Amino acid sequence: MALYGELASEDVADWLSGLLIGREIRGARAWALRAGIDPSIVRIIGSDALAERYDLALGDAGVLARRASHDAAARGLWRVAQRAKLV
Repeated sequence: MALYGELASEDVADWLSGLLIGREIRGARAWALRAGIDPSIVRIIGSDALAERYDLALGDAGVLARRASHDAAARGLWRVAQRAKLV
C-alpha cells in the first residue's frame, strides 16, 4: 500500500500493528471457541499504548477487555520463577 501511495510511509508501522493484532484476536477467538472457552471477556496485560490498541480491536470484535495492572506480567513471571526454584 505504501508503494502505491495508498498509505503514508509514516503510517506503515501502525497499519501493520493493527493487522497483526486483528489476526491474533481472530485466531485466539477461534481457538477459545474450539476449546469451549467463552471468548467474550479477556484481560489485557501490557504497556498502556499497546493495551489501548488491543482494547479498541477487541471492542470491534465484540469482546469486553479488562486491563490488568501494568506490572502483572512481571509479577506473574516472578511467581513462576519462585515456584520453579529459580530464585
